[in-house]
Amino acid sequence: MSNKQFGFTRGRSTIDAGVELVQHIFGAWEDSRDAISIFCDLSKAFDCVYHETLIGKLRHYGVTGRALDLLKSYLSNRVQRVDVNGMKSSGSIVHMGVPQGSILGPFLFLVYINDLPSLVKDVHEIVLFADDTSLLFKVKRQQPTYDDVNNAISKVEKWFTANNLLLNEMKTKCIKFSLPNVRHGSGTISVRNKELEFVNSTVFLGITLDNRLQWGPHISKLAKRLSSAAYAVKKMRNLSDVETARLDLDLDLDWDLDLDLDLGLGLGLGLGLDLDLDLDLDLDLDLDLDLDLDLDLVGFGFGFGFGFGFGFGFGFGFGFGFGFGFGFGWLDLIGLVGFDGFGLDLDLEWI
Repeated sequence: MSNKQFGFTRGRSTIDAGVELVQHIFGAWEDSRDAISIFCDLSKAFDCVYHETLIGKLRHYGVTGRALDLLKSYLSNRVQRVDVNGMKSSGSIVHMGVPQGSILGPFLFLVYINDLPSLVKDVHEIVLFADDTSLLFKVKRQQPTYDDVNNAISKVEKWFTANNLLLNEMKTKCIKFSLPNVRHGSGTISVRNKELEFVNSTVFLGITLDNRLQWGPHISKLAKRLSSAAYAVKKMRNLSDVETARLDLDLDLDWDLDLDLDLGLGLGLGLGLDLDLDLDLDLDLDLDLDLDLDLDLVGFGFGFGFGFGFGFGFGFGFGFGFGFGFGFGWLDLIGLVGFDGFGLDLDLEWI
């Protein structure tokens, strides 16, 4: 799979795609150039995948024999019909499109579009997120025409046509990313003799990008959304009960625990379930922890403690009446943590 593809790919996300695009823009600025990005809009891309072309590409990438026959069977003999007020048309065999909502659908589309980045890789950068295609070019400041850009987008449009994909020129937008107080050229970019629109900002995978990368439009949109949410919460506060206004708090802390421990344990159990526990621990640990908590806060307090001194403890409490050694609440032992080279001897009693 092309390393320019960020959609439906393990370990990659919209954030990675956004970072990739912004890094290319910064790279152009560092070279004392402007960056022109073309955000291509494909009409119903998943529905336009031609089965015969897809099978040919699978064969090209080494899928043969029973595996290829299985995928052919998966795509073939699919029937569609129209239902209007209970009246159904006759069935028609579908020769295009990958089944959406399926596991294989996104994968098959990624295979279908995988050879696009190699088409014009020498003259521009490309960032793909499934069918969202963004092209980025470095251009000289004050350049009167964009011949290289027009030639490249012409090649890309021809590739789309050859692969039965339709580029919507009306929704395809261009942005010229440039530094302020710098004179710029005023060239145009066209596809099929239709001039593409230059805009000052556009939405890219949920992020509003502006032509100065100052993030003002994105922050403004977020502020409006958050303001509406805050107003709704304020109104609900006096109208609803605790259950209705429940707050769900998700904490994601990444810990990677590398633990060496030497443990000596003595255990005695007496009448009344009194427990005497003697621990002698020698810990040599690397601190890089991963903790995943999903907490519901409904009408009671929550405290979280993390600290170390002569003794070391890690725990959290919910205000219940449990006690432990140093006055913690209930100790839920997730990991024993120390720093590299730190020795710790503990004598604990739990009664």
